[in-house]
Amino acid sequence: MMGTAIATCVGMKSSVGMNSCRPMKSCRRAKSRALILGGFLVSSAALWGPAAVACGGGAAAPPVAFPSSGAVGVSPQSSIFIIAGSAAAADLALRVNGTVVSPAPLLTTLGPGLTPAGRSTFYRLAGPLQPSADYALEISGTAGTPVTLTQFSTAATYDKATGLPPAIANLRLWRVHYPPDRVQAGGCVFSEYEGYFAFDFTPAIVPGTPDAEVVSVLTLSSEQLGTTQTLAFQGISALPGGLVPVLGGDGVALPEGGALSSSAALWKPNLEPGLTFCATITSYGRNDLAAPLLQSAPLCATVVGIETSRGAGGSPQTGGAGGSSYPIGNDVASSSGGCALASAGRGGVGDVLAALGAAVLLLRRRARRPASQL
Repeated sequence: MMGTAIATCVGMKSSVGMNSCRPMKSCRRAKSRALILGGFLVSSAALWGPAAVACGGGAAAPPVAFPSSGAVGVSPQSSIFIIAGSAAAADLALRVNGTVVSPAPLLTTLGPGLTPAGRSTFYRLAGPLQPSADYALEISGTAGTPVTLTQFSTAATYDKATGLPPAIANLRLWRVHYPPDRVQAGGCVFSEYEGYFAFDFTPAIVPGTPDAEVVSVLTLSSEQLGTTQTLAFQGISALPGGLVPVLGGDGVALPEGGALSSSAALWKPNLEPGLTFCATITSYGRNDLAAPLLQSAPLCATVVGIETSRGAGGSPQTGGAGGSSYPIGNDVASSSGGCALASAGRGGVGDVLAALGAAVLLLRRRARRPASQL
């Protein structure tokens, strides 16, 4: 996964044959430089394994489940929440007092989302649970050996204690229209139209649930379009919607201050300029089946459309949705970097291929230069 992300970030689209080098002396020199760069990148991938460069979120989070291992006195009116990472949720086995539950309880998908450890897919294994029982949730490992995600015990009874729902403030929504030559051209822009968001929120407080185990789902809905988009998250206090305080190499400056960064946006919803979208956050924890639903009041905002042009000297485009859009000229730098740093495993075959891809890309660029410039 890491190798794929790096290859995408450097903008590699196809391999190039060596026969395009002229003259032979220049070709040999270009090959030498490309191989040196490739070797450097391969070495870097091996040495700096955990610090992998990735556009849009990096590695998948390791699978975990809540209530976490060691929890005692868990309300039997609780669901089990699974953050599966790249694992297949279908390979789960739930044990009660050592016996596998059959048929398996209903598993629903909360959707893709973010954790402090990376991207993941969130699931909810709906309760209720048996009172005064020992639970274990297992998943098939890479070698087929079961791996225990969590072990906990339930209480004899439950209550209906009310928590504090999350709250959202200062919702802002944008859709940026990038010129076609900016898409997948070496930065982290992957579509001609990309959505960005920003808001402040206060996390929910769920009685009897550690803050790190609260699972939340952000929902963006549009009555005009009849669409709903969701992003699940856990353990993070600020959602990376792309708004940054300072314009960077891959950003678009905002007239009101700050900038939108394609590499800082780990979720890019589909938005339409001039239309209104409403956001809510629903939070879950222990005793979720008995306690009142913890959901924020909806907050709505109109999407602002931004038209961009690339590079110095470019003319601002003038399309958009009337008064809800504005043109931005010369604010998108032609940078080949700007990808977010994210945690990942040590370098492997993917990293080597990505490094060699970068070397080939450099070779192609140098092969097109006059010999005097090599």
